[in-house]
Amino acid sequence: MVRQVGQLLLEVAEWCERSGFPALNALAVNATSGMPGDGYDGAGGFALVNWPDEVARSIRFTGYPPVIP
Repeated sequence: MVRQVGQLLLEVAEWCERSGFPALNALAVNATSGMPGDGYDGAGGFALVNWPDEVARSIRFTGYPPVIP
């Protein structure tokens, strides 16, 4: 079964960009390749070329709210 989460991850990326937060969607990867899906590049203004840095920033960032408004 293939699960499509692209639209949800796009919404997360856009919310992160609007909020000035690192890309939480950077943490969602394909189980086989270990890489983000095709929709990552450009989602919320984030670029695949910066993906490793976004992963690190997302992990270190402590300002995400406990509940998304």
